[in-house]
Amino acid sequence: MPAKLNTLSADFSLSNPVFLAGKAGAASGVALIAVDALGIPDLVTAAFVAVLCCSPGALMGLRTSFEQFAGSALGGLFGTLAVVALLPQVVGVPLAVALAIAGSHAIGFPRATVAAAFTALFVQIVTFGEPLPTFGYRMAAVGIAAASAFIINVLVSAFFYESLFRKRLGKLEARVE
Repeated sequence: MPAKLNTLSADFSLSNPVFLAGKAGAASGVALIAVDALGIPDLVTAAFVAVLCCSPGALMGLRTSFEQFAGSALGGLFGTLAVVALLPQVVGVPLAVALAIAGSHAIGFPRATVAAAFTALFVQIVTFGEPLPTFGYRMAAVGIAAASAFIINVLVSAFFYESLFRKRLGKLEARVE
């Protein structure tokens, strides 16, 4: 690795908004390519969730990815149940959205409320035939998006590993002294 890049501040590089925007763009691009290659018709979810799952660090991104997947599963469950119960959209969408948001908080994933709410309405409004295949496409796209963001987060963290390690070691040493 060139010495100049190795001396960049990990804090600046990993939490800089322009840097995060680049990671989000890369992750959404990878997700779109993968979803399209697999023939999954839900490009919106792939791009959107990949952006949500990008973070300054790989571990934080992995947690966010898991939360987005769990929230989407919960929202999809409530949305699909509303369709199966034959509720009109004017009743089913708000009910499923409210239950998805409350459910996300109840299971300890308050940061997943957007994905949960969006999936609850998505399976009712943006359908790919029936609600169950729509739910399946949505979850496949969420999984691919989360994996894409995780890969980008890990690659970037690996690139700045030495700088990150030195910074974290310095913090630990300061606590010990």
